[in-house]
Amino acid sequence: MRAAAVVLATNAYTPSLGYFRDRILPLHSRVVATTPLAAERWAALGRIARSGFADDLDRIAFGCRTPGGRLLFGGGSNAAYSYRFGGSPVTPPRAASQFTEVERRLREYFPGPPEAVVEHRWSGPLAITFDRVCSMGVMGEHRNVYYALGYSGHGLALAALAGRVLSDLHAGNHDDWRDLPFYQRRMPWIPPEPLRWAGFRAYTALTGRSPRQH
Repeated sequence: MRAAAVVLATNAYTPSLGYFRDRILPLHSRVVATTPLAAERWAALGRIARSGFADDLDRIAFGCRTPGGRLLFGGGSNAAYSYRFGGSPVTPPRAASQFTEVERRLREYFPGPPEAVVEHRWSGPLAITFDRVCSMGVMGEHRNVYYALGYSGHGLALAALAGRVLSDLHAGNHDDWRDLPFYQRRMPWIPPEPLRWAGFRAYTALTGRSPRQH
C-alpha cells in the first residue's frame, strides 16, 4: 500500500506500530456507568453531576451524565488505573476488586440512596507522556507522517483539536499553531523496562491516595 501522507491517530497504540516507544506510557483506565437515574435523583445530585466534572487530586476522578441518563464515573484511586509490563495497550482481564474500588469512589462522591446500580464496566488505554503534555506535528524523511498523541486522559477534547491542527499542517499552514506548547513538541524520554515498570509501581505506591476533606 502506498500513500502520499500518513496520519498517526492511534494514541496509546502508537508504540505498537514502532513510533514513540520511549515517549508514551500506555496506561489502562477503568470506568463504570449506572443504570438510568430518575429526574429527581439528578436534581438531588446537583448541577456538577449533570454537567460533567473532574478534580485535580493525585488520581483524577471524573464523570458526567450520559445521553441515556446514566451517571458515568472513573478514576479517583490507584485501582482505576494499571500498567502492563512491556507497555501492551491490550486491555487486561477485568479484575472485580479494581472495579469494586471505582464503584466505592463513586459512592463517596455521590452518597445517597443506593438506587444507582452500576450496570456497565469497561477499560481502555490512555497515552500518557512523562509530563502529561501532548504533541502534534509532522515528521519523517519526506515530512509526510503527521501525528497527534499523548493526550494523557484528555483525548475527547484534544483529539477534536488535533483534527484541526493536522488538517492545517497538511495544507502547509503552520503559523496558527507554532506558538502553542504542543506544536512539534519533543516529548520527554521514558525509561525502558524494567525501570518503567518499577517506576510506575513506586509512583503509584507513593501517590494516588486522593485524600478528601470530610
